[in-house]
Amino acid sequence: MNHTWIVLIPSLCVLCSAFLIHNTPVSLAIGIVSAALVATHFNIINGVFLIIERLSSQIINTNNLLMFLFLLVIAT
Repeated sequence: MNHTWIVLIPSLCVLCSAFLIHNTPVSLAIGIVSAALVATHFNIINGVFLIIERLSSQIINTNNLLMFLFLLVIAT
């Protein structure tokens, strides 16, 4: 059973939600949640743990933090 089409679900969720609600951060959050669910075979608890693990590893990385602060300064 080959389910390679399932990997299209997060990008389709982002595109559809961006088109319908016109709010980019919310659409990207929906994409992150749906990608975590696909990665954990639609197990909600493991999906939440995956999101927390990946976000914490990205926040701890100083290069990512400095890039985020730089973009924040440019945007204001």
